[in-house]
Amino acid sequence: MGQSSSLNRGLRSAAQTSAQEERHAQRKPNTSTHDISNTSKQDLAVVIGTTRPIPPNTLPMQYEDTDKRRLDQLHDLERVLQRRDAKIERYKKHHTELLEYLQQFEGRYKLLESRNAEAEDALKKMHEKAGLLQSQLQECKDDLFRLQPLNQISDSTILQQYEILNQQIASWIDTFFCWIDGENALREASGRPLHPHFQVEDASLQGLFASSPNAAEYWLRGWLHSRLQMEVFVEGIYLSCLPEDYVELIKVIEQSMRALKPKRGKSMPTSSQLTAAPNSFTDSSTIDSWRSETLAALANHPRMISLRSAKALHLARQIYQPIMSAATEGCHQPEILHSLHERIVIPAMELALNIQLTLGRYYFSPCMDSISAAKHRFTLNDISAHSVMIDISTRRTLKDKSLVILADDGTIGAELLVLEPSLLRRGRGGNPDVLMRKVVYLVELDRPLGKSLKGPVPGQKA
Repeated sequence: MGQSSSLNRGLRSAAQTSAQEERHAQRKPNTSTHDISNTSKQDLAVVIGTTRPIPPNTLPMQYEDTDKRRLDQLHDLERVLQRRDAKIERYKKHHTELLEYLQQFEGRYKLLESRNAEAEDALKKMHEKAGLLQSQLQECKDDLFRLQPLNQISDSTILQQYEILNQQIASWIDTFFCWIDGENALREASGRPLHPHFQVEDASLQGLFASSPNAAEYWLRGWLHSRLQMEVFVEGIYLSCLPEDYVELIKVIEQSMRALKPKRGKSMPTSSQLTAAPNSFTDSSTIDSWRSETLAALANHPRMISLRSAKALHLARQIYQPIMSAATEGCHQPEILHSLHERIVIPAMELALNIQLTLGRYYFSPCMDSISAAKHRFTLNDISAHSVMIDISTRRTLKDKSLVILADDGTIGAELLVLEPSLLRRGRGGNPDVLMRKVVYLVELDRPLGKSLKGPVPGQKA
C-alpha cells in the first residue's frame, strides 16, 4: 500500500510537470516580445514551430506593404488634421467677427438706450405740457360756457333739418301719386271708375289743375307746408304740447327775474336810467338761457314725449283725411297714413322742438294760411334775389341768365303758388333778419322758356 501510494504520487507529479511544459510550449510563441528583426530565419522557424526554410524576401515585402499602408494612413490623418485646422481657423475668424459685431451692437444698444432715455424725458415733458394745456383748455371751455348762451342750436342744424323736411315732403308726394297711378291702372283694367286728381272747390285751382298735369303735385306740396305752418311751426309758443299752467308759471318766473335788483346788464345803470327804461338794462340773454334750459328739461320728460307722440299721430290723421278725400274720394289706406306720419309729421315736430329750444328766433315767410292760385307778377331780378322760381310748363328752375321775353312793364310772368316758405332768423340788437333759405315759387311764364345764355340777358320786349 505504501509503495502503491508513492507510485501514484510520482505519476501525478510527472503528469502535472508534463502538462505545465505543454502549456508553456503553447504560450511561448504568442507571448514573445523580443525583436524578431535580429533573429535568424532558422531561429524564427524554430520559434514558429517549423523547420521548413522561409522563402527569401517574403518578410521584407510584407513589412514594406505594412509601412506603405501606415504611411498612407498617416497622410490621410495629416489631411484630416489640416482640414480640421482650416475649420478651426474659420471658426476663430467667425468668432472674431462675432465679437466685433457684438461690440458694434453693444455700442448701438447703448446709443439707443441714451436716445430712449432722452425720448422718455421729452415725452414726460410733453405730457406735462399737455396736462397744462388740457387744464387751460378746460378753463377756456368754462369761460366760453359762461359767456355763451346755454343750449344753443346752430343755424346749420336748423337749416339742415328744414332741408330734410322739404326733401321728405317732395319724396312723399311722388310716392303718393305713384300709388294713385297704380290704383287707377288696376281700376281701368277691372272697369271701375278712376280716382280723380284732386277735386277742390277753389275755382282758380280748378283752372290751374286743368291747365297743367303737374299742378296737383305742386299744390299738394304747398298745402302740406301751410298745414305744418299753422299746426306745428306756430310762432310765439313756448313749447309744443306744454300745458297752459306750465306756460303761465314760466312767464311769472321770467317777470320776476326781470324785476331783480340790481338790474343785470353790461354796465350798472343810473337811477334815472332805470326810471326811464326799467327793462332796457336787464340781461335778456340770461333769461333766455334759463328758459331754454327749462324747456329742454321739460321736453325730455316722459309725459311731454307721450303728448308729442299723440299730437303727431292726431296731426297726421288731420292732414291725411282731406288729401284722401280730394284724391281718392275717401279711400282709406293705412300705409299712406303711416308714411305721412313717419316721413313728414315727426321730422316737422322735431324741427319745431329745436326752434323752440334754441335761443335764436326763427320764423317762416310768407304766412301760408291759405293756398290759392293768386297770380302776382314778377321780374327777372326777382329770380335770384330772395326767391327760387320753378316754371310750371318745363318744371325747370329759372336762373338769372335764363332766356325770357319781357313784357312792357318789365315782368316776365306770374307767381302761382308758394311751394316752400323761406326760413329766417330774427336779428338781435337792431341787426336785420338773416335769410337762411329762399322761398320757392311756382310760376307761369308769359312766353316759353328758352335756353340759358352765356352772356348778359338781352331782355327782349314782347
